[in-house]
Amino acid sequence: MGTISFTMTAVLVVNAGSSSLKYALYGPGESSSRLLSGKLERIGEPGGPPNHAACVEPLLAQVTKAG
Repeated sequence: MGTISFTMTAVLVVNAGSSSLKYALYGPGESSSRLLSGKLERIGEPGGPPNHAACVEPLLAQVTKAG
């Protein structure tokens, strides 16, 4: 049986509620500094994203921009 090895470069934490999605990106190491955080609100409500799936692209765009 082989060995699985990987290097963690960051951790993305997502909290999806009924009408919001909050996220944070933490860097590696013991200090685990927060690199990015944000929220998308009013999901499924007028003026907001239509559903949680519609939030994935903007969330990933922010993560990509953070580097």
